[in-house]
Parts: sequence; structure tokens; C-alpha cells
Amino acid sequence: MKKCKFLLITILLFFQLCNSQVGINTSNPQKKFHVDGNRDNPATGIPNNIQTANDFTIDSNGNVGVGTITPLVKLDLRSAGSNNSLAIGNTTQTATQVSAGAVRYAPVNGGVIQYSDGTAWFQLKTPDIEKTNVVARIRAAAFQAQYQFPYNTDKKVTQFEEFTDNKNAFDPSSGEFTAPRNGIYLLTFTYDMVRYWVLKGGVIEVDFVKITETGATSVEKRCVRSLASYGDNSIVTYARQSQIGGSCVGAIPLTTNEKVYATIRQTTYNGNLSMRLPSSTAVNDLSNPEQGFNHLTITEQ
Repeated sequence: MKKCKFLLITILLFFQLCNSQVGINTSNPQKKFHVDGNRDNPATGIPNNIQTANDFTIDSNGNVGVGTITPLVKLDLRSAGSNNSLAIGNTTQTATQVSAGAVRYAPVNGGVIQYSDGTAWFQLKTPDIEKTNVVARIRAAAFQAQYQFPYNTDKKVTQFEEFTDNKNAFDPSSGEFTAPRNGIYLLTFTYDMVRYWVLKGGVIEVDFVKITETGATSVEKRCVRSLASYGDNSIVTYARQSQIGGSCVGAIPLTTNEKVYATIRQTTYNGNLSMRLPSSTAVNDLSNPEQGFNHLTITEQ
């Protein structure tokens, strides 16, 4: 009879333990198994994010939480308000030995994470980041005021026609490009001017000007072309007209929301020097020889 009572008590205790919550360093376990690493959980109620950041739990579904008392997957390290990370070590075992689904750190190519398919190790791919790309040009009718550049004066190049702008980062009206993220941007600006008599010793200059978020401006790249001439008017013996063209290329470091634009200054003609543009009847005729000389491209490196 005593043996039967002892057995019954043992069964009842076992049943109670199996259906209770076990706590270590805490009298207030929140899951089937709960370890309070820093002994900082409250005696009653639910511990806050700071208190659970040092806890270890296993719930009734077998989910394990490290730094969380609400694990949602088999291993959950997502602590609210904590800066958690997961460390993965290296192994010299073959992919076959560790079987499919294993993950390791491999110290190759600067360090990579690899996974096993059961036969070979493969490097985890990072998502391709689409780089910023802008293509714009000027092909409006000739001799419009916005495309004429006065003598010895810096003038901003504006009123572009936009062809490509995958990040919506370029304003064709103002000619300003806004960096969508920190990076180095390669700018190429090509230009061509109408044919005229070139002043002796004249230059044509293209600047790439940066605007910071505070509004401060600075010239980040300057391209100067000095032009030799046989004379500065048609009376001079052997004088010839010139059609000035050129390009400016610069790699400009920009932080997010900084802007950059191009300016032109010329001392080759004492007046308003116009870009070479098609006549009004040929503006949309891409086969016209007057087309395609004034371009701006911006490519993220």
C-alpha cells in the first residue's frame, strides 16, 4: 500500500514538473525554461526590453530565445533595443561532411559567408545595388538666351533634356544633380559652340560646383581649355574662324543630398557665345548634324 502511495505521489510530481515553468536566477519564469542571466527580472509582471536582453528562454514549441522571451523561430536572437549579432565560425569539414544547410565563415576574398548544399560550399550572394545613372543633353533651338554664355562670367548650364535618370536624382530644369547616397560620382560634360572669330589668348572653362546641405558651394573640378588663334577678326591675314568644343570629366565625392552642377566661363568672344544647337525646324531630328554635341552624364562609381 505504501509503495502504491509513493508511486502515485511520484507520478503527480512528475506531471506537475512537466507542466510547470522552470526558472534559473528568477522566480518569475516567462516560458517553459527561463534563465535570467543578470538576475534583474522583476518578481512579478513581464520584464522589460533591457531586462530580457540578458535572458535565455525555451518555449513550449521548442523555440529558443537569446535576449528575448518571445522567440518566434527555432533560434531567435532579436532583442528589442539591443545591438545583437550572430557569430559564425570556420570549419575545415567538407560540405558533404556537414551536410546540406550548414553555414560557415571562410577567410577568403576578405572574408565571406558560405553555405553547404551537401556537396559543395557556396558563397552567399549579396543583392546587386543599382548604381545611379543620368544621361541628359541640350538640343533646343539655336541662340536661345539660356544657352548663351557672356564674356568672362561663370554661368550655370540649365534647361537640359533628360533621357535617363534611374534614381530621379537630376533636375533637368536647374541642371542640378542630388546624390541619393554617399559615393563617388563620375561626371562628364561635353560642349560645342558656334563658329566665330576667336579672341587671342582666350580660354573656355567648365567647373563642376558642389552645394552642401548647408548651402555652401565649392568648385570640385575645373577644366580649362586655352585656344590659339590666327587672328581675332576677318581683316587679319590668315585669320580663321573656330568652332570651340571640348569636355570636362571629374570624379566627385558626394554625401547624401549634396548637389552638383556645371558652369561655363569663356573669354574667347567679347559677347554672348552660343552653344551649337540645331535650327528650330530640326530640334527633334536626331539625324541632323547639329544634334548631339552638348551632353551631361553622371554615373555612380
